[in-house]
Amino acid sequence: IAYQVYTENPQETYRSFGKVKRVPAENMLHLALRKRLHQIRGVSTLHSVLIRLADLKDYEESERVAARIAAALTMYIKKGDPAI
Repeated sequence: IAYQVYTENPQETYRSFGKVKRVPAENMLHLALRKRLHQIRGVSTLHSVLIRLADLKDYEESERVAARIAAALTMYIKKGDPAI
């Protein structure tokens, strides 16, 4: 069993896009926080940050929608009869 790993970050450079390196499974390290004995899946160290980032993304989208709505609203002033 082996893993295919990119040699460089494919989002940073285009010249090495698609270049992968085969790494045997016994040479891979899987970092995870395990809180219980025999726990199969660990918890990522970034789990709390990922939740906050998702909330921030939702907040920013709500602000953009609110700005669009505010830009679309118009008002007018209707002057009344000056004799009144």
